[in-house]
Amino acid sequence: MFRQPIVSRTFIGRREELSALQEARRDLASSHGGAVLIGGETGIGKSRLLAQFVNDLREGKSRRIVVTAECLERVQQPFGPIRTLVATLAEFVERDELPGNVRRAIAQLTRSSPELDHANATEALERADLLSALVELVKLVVARQAVVMTIEDLHWADSSTLDVLAYAIPRLARSRFLLVATFRSDELERNETLLAAVSQMLREPSVRRLALPAFSRSEIRDLIDDALGDRAALPASVRHDIEVRSEGNPFFAEELVKGALEAQSAGALASLPLSIRASILQRLATLSAEERRVLERAAVLGYRFDPALLALVTGSNVEALLPTLRRARDLNIVVEESDDARFRFRHALTRQTIYIRSARPRAASCGESGVLTRVNTLGAATRLVDRSLARPRRPRGHSTHTPHTGNAVSCDFSTRHADNASTSATKTLGQPRSHGEQRTQLSRRSDVEADRSPHRASLD
Repeated sequence: MFRQPIVSRTFIGRREELSALQEARRDLASSHGGAVLIGGETGIGKSRLLAQFVNDLREGKSRRIVVTAECLERVQQPFGPIRTLVATLAEFVERDELPGNVRRAIAQLTRSSPELDHANATEALERADLLSALVELVKLVVARQAVVMTIEDLHWADSSTLDVLAYAIPRLARSRFLLVATFRSDELERNETLLAAVSQMLREPSVRRLALPAFSRSEIRDLIDDALGDRAALPASVRHDIEVRSEGNPFFAEELVKGALEAQSAGALASLPLSIRASILQRLATLSAEERRVLERAAVLGYRFDPALLALVTGSNVEALLPTLRRARDLNIVVEESDDARFRFRHALTRQTIYIRSARPRAASCGESGVLTRVNTLGAATRLVDRSLARPRRPRGHSTHTPHTGNAVSCDFSTRHADNASTSATKTLGQPRSHGEQRTQLSRRSDVEADRSPHRASLD
């Protein structure tokens, strides 16, 4: 059965950000050009904001050239978006106006040159000469008309495109040229070329960055209403669940609405939509198998987890886990909570996706069953941690390792870590499963509290 897409067709929220883009466009009238880089996580609404801005541009009465381009993940062509720009601008200049180097640059990047002088296009320009010629072409056009160029998904741009932008933007700052580009902020840390180019551009006074925050609850409610349209209504409890689980991400909200409608139509429970799982698993794919194993065990512990408890259940130590957690943080998979030295998953849906992955039969060894096996011995591990806390604190940088079931357990924990580990253990052990397991876990949770209480009293 084919279904109509479930999307909000009304532009919701982002009024402040749209206003900033319109202000940048108005600045072109006084030859204040530059660039606006729109950053945000996957699904946060970068493309929707850019589409609204372009739509407003084309509906306006002012004469300007609008060039739209995009970068493709698996089909990277050198100078991809720049080729689109050059081909468009070439239509707005007379042949006689073009210096030889500009004609050669056009021929080199468009290969469209029947009407160009082939004698001037026989030799490819050196890189520095090509960049200079491209800036000269833009200046020839903007002397007559303002030019607004948009590029979607700059995080997939090839290095040549990024080189052109980093070179051209500061040289076009006092012209009627505006670039508006979107990029995934969570791609910066794992794409050194992108990070270098974006950092270089942001150092320029003519370049601004727009970081898109999550939608508010009221904006998510408006989005749900608009996406539903005249379709069957969803129960209030389901709508509330979507508000909470989407965590302000418009794409997540729309996909959850779609999943809820399909489940309601089929009389089944809604599952996590494939589109959401795919976007999360794409980020996980860049991690090693061992790094994924650590996150799978963290997902079993819950939305928030303590590195100390994660070290216990993985048979490792906090210091050994930190590189993995920091890498996951850089990929926007987890967030470090500075107030209590714990981590949480960036989205509850991220944790759910990883949890589902870990629960598959082929991954049982690094999934829930593996975690629970180690949690079963948490009472003994808690005693080891408590005994280490009773010793005088060592200078920073020193740690004591105590053997536990053949694995090294870091004992350089603060009192807060011990508290958090015990709390996390209590939550984990209290998750309902079969009646037999639940009774066993309740018993073990009591053991953990009994192990912890005498020492906590001595610390207090």
